[in-house]
Amino acid sequence: CSFPNLLDAEAMRDIEASLDWLLSIQTVSGNFPAATDEIGYDRGEDELVHWCHGATGAVPLMIVAYLNFRNEKFLE
Repeated sequence: CSFPNLLDAEAMRDIEASLDWLLSIQTVSGNFPAATDEIGYDRGEDELVHWCHGATGAVPLMIVAYLNFRNEKFLE
């Protein structure tokens, strides 16, 4: 969140819960499913990798998450 001072504690909890969900659907290889209906589906070689909003697109999000929540899980 770029402006955490504008959010109340409940909103920050909701944001962190959403980030935790994103981390929970990350594959062992570090990729993210291309669609929600692919969560938990093993694509083998990760044949579909989204360079714009997949794992590489998640990096800036997780950096900002770490800066706001100071939790190492966002840097792993």
